[in-house]
Amino acid sequence: MELGEWTDNVTHSNGRYGLRIFHILVPRTIPCQSYYDSSAADPWATNPAVTANFNGLISYKNIRSGAIAEDAGDVRWNNFKTVDNKFSGLEMTHTEFSKPWESVGIYNALVVGYSNDNASISGHAADNGGSVGIITSQTDGMMVDGVKFVNIGSN
Repeated sequence: MELGEWTDNVTHSNGRYGLRIFHILVPRTIPCQSYYDSSAADPWATNPAVTANFNGLISYKNIRSGAIAEDAGDVRWNNFKTVDNKFSGLEMTHTEFSKPWESVGIYNALVVGYSNDNASISGHAADNGGSVGIITSQTDGMMVDGVKFVNIGSN
């Protein structure tokens, strides 16, 4: 099903994730039909993806990550900003549900590992020295384009 609109949300100080797409978001033209037909000339064309745009998230001081998607079709995170998340800024786990390197991914994001204001994350000591910027997909095809990283690593 189409997502509709998801724009300019703020998440902070959550026990785990600022945004969590759990477990599957694989929007297709025909929702109950397979996303891939290996017998077709173009295996992706028999049931085209429907793009789910998430725009303008600001996510900070979450105990795990600013945002995570577990099984994502053509899910695009556009203009996200994450700051002071303890484990990582952004994560996408599996992205093999759409045509590779043409859709699903993270676009024009700012990922700040730690800032001058990281004295606490949800009331816990801000030891996010092991924080990483992006944890990319365990499968092929995810795009990362136009991302700026600041203060990633030890503080």
